[in-house]
Amino acid sequence: MKKKLRFHLSTYYGEVKNKLPHGKGVLTHDDGSVTKSTWIEGMLNGKGEETFGKKNTNMYPWFLKRKPIHFIGRYKDGQENGKGILTFDDGSNYNGSWVDGKPEGKGIETYSNGEKYIGMFNIGLAGEPGKRILASGKVKK
Repeated sequence: MKKKLRFHLSTYYGEVKNKLPHGKGVLTHDDGSVTKSTWIEGMLNGKGEETFGKKNTNMYPWFLKRKPIHFIGRYKDGQENGKGILTFDDGSNYNGSWVDGKPEGKGIETYSNGEKYIGMFNIGLAGEPGKRILASGKVKK
């Protein structure tokens, strides 16, 4: 049965069990962010999508001053886990593996100037091994 639940600064509409989101549902935050996903006992789990509101602050500090606008991928226990794509307001994005809410493992970060980093990420930061590809397609050494 679908129900509407009100939480601090957000409203959930979807399947509920024991007064918690459980099953498919949509969480709308007061800042305009919207999360569509599957929930298990109140936690995001499975494939989901989040569109960030205009008032959203950057909760991904490793991506510096860019503001996230959209995430699509997998969640586990309320955090990004598995494959996912995070897009930013400047047109850049990260496409790759996530562990506990951070880019971890293989990924591709495409920058707004057309350059790319392809390689390994550790706790959200580009690491080794990896390579930077210029907008021209040449590999930067």
